[in-house]
Amino acid sequence: GETNYKGGLNALKNGTTGFLSGFWFNQHGSVLFLHHRKDGFLGGSFRTLVEATKGAAGRGGRKVRGNVAHPKQVYQKDKPVAVSFSVAFEGGSTTAWSGEFQVCDNTQTLLTTWMLTRPSRICNNHWSSTLIGKDTFKRKPYKARHYRKHLKFINKHRKYGKL
Repeated sequence: GETNYKGGLNALKNGTTGFLSGFWFNQHGSVLFLHHRKDGFLGGSFRTLVEATKGAAGRGGRKVRGNVAHPKQVYQKDKPVAVSFSVAFEGGSTTAWSGEFQVCDNTQTLLTTWMLTRPSRICNNHWSSTLIGKDTFKRKPYKARHYRKHLKFINKHRKYGKL
């Protein structure tokens, strides 16, 4: 059958689940599963297709922890809101994303800037231990092959919100 990419919109029926809950895909083929609590806490899992060395990201998904800023005037579905989350990877690096939820061209979007830090071998090389970039997450994969590469991960998380 046809796949429904609306992420966690069905989870909105649950009074403890916020509007960011569900699946998000970035332009590099990575997938983010979020559980957004009404108090602004974000938990979930992240699976990347981008690694500096094979296996550095670990197998399966990595835990996500974060927060949503939710002043009462903007804490509503489809209204701009600030968001941040982070992940620790098996290979020793960490990444933190900071950005905002927006509806762009009628598409729910997380516009983020990320900072990845990997330990340097010696103190004098600390200057090169951090990378900065941007990710745009959307509810639908950018390419069908990205979805197929994450099928096990997606199926594991389906019980928390329909895809």
